[in-house]
Amino acid sequence: MSFSSFKKDKLIFENWRRFVNEQEEEAPDTGQDSMEKLLGAGYSEFVKWLGGNIQDPKTLALIAAGQKDGSPGDDRFGFEDGALAVAKLIPTQNEIDIDKSLAYPLVKDPSQLIEKIETDGPFTVVENIITFNGKYIIDGHHRWSTVYACNKNAKITVTNITIEGLDPLDALKAVQMAIGAQTKKIPMQSVEGTNLLKVGESDLKQWIAKNVPRKTSEAIYAAGEQIINKLKQGAGGAKAGINEEILSEISKNRFHKFMIGQVLPRYLWSNVALMQKTSQPVAGAGPRDFMPQTGGINWKEPLAKGQIDIKPPFASVRKKAAE
Repeated sequence: MSFSSFKKDKLIFENWRRFVNEQEEEAPDTGQDSMEKLLGAGYSEFVKWLGGNIQDPKTLALIAAGQKDGSPGDDRFGFEDGALAVAKLIPTQNEIDIDKSLAYPLVKDPSQLIEKIETDGPFTVVENIITFNGKYIIDGHHRWSTVYACNKNAKITVTNITIEGLDPLDALKAVQMAIGAQTKKIPMQSVEGTNLLKVGESDLKQWIAKNVPRKTSEAIYAAGEQIINKLKQGAGGAKAGINEEILSEISKNRFHKFMIGQVLPRYLWSNVALMQKTSQPVAGAGPRDFMPQTGGINWKEPLAKGQIDIKPPFASVRKKAAE
């Protein structure tokens, strides 16, 4: 962060704290101005501040004042379950851990890889991912990237949230405030491995060689010629395929080296390279540490009811309301 950016964010938070104190003293209404300054902070700085102040009753009262702002319907989000093409979705975080994305289908459970090669879905990985306005990923980046890396033509099941007049980072802030309003904390999760959004082809090949076990190539071998030929074609191989007779003549040891050394690296890279080209994160996207963690939390209710004050006009919450 630059020094000028740091000073700007520091000023935003000082203005916000001053506003909260004024509200407690029954000061004149300056709520709209201060909320706009707070919401205008960079996303990561906003989450840091929210996490540090979310147990303050005044903060809770202010962020959950959407039905008291003079326009009780303007902050309501819509919700719809469906399926979207992975290649059409845009991340709102700038880090995706390669281990959390690829380890499950390539190392732990290769049947998941074969399933995603065999059809285009739609696939549900544990549960629906959360998207905004049919385009932006709010929660579920690793599940999305898992499907994408296995099949760039696939669809994934989503819960899509909608509202007019917000950009994707505003929507992220709204979800974080909804989580905070329900739990009085802001859970975080860090990324430790190589960033899949920036990994190079040679590094991806090395990850495969180091991590993908023999049981994965054996599962592919057992899946037969249709899956193997899809892998070869997706890797840019010749259309002349492997049939059962040829497959029966290849030793499993030779087949493992063929898959790990040539086919899987090329196949996965063809998908990851497209992801990196067409699904770059939105401007201002933060690291994984600051992304919403929606699992096991009733975060939808405050948004559906319009309780989170994310759009102007903003409410003035005085001392009696904060208490």
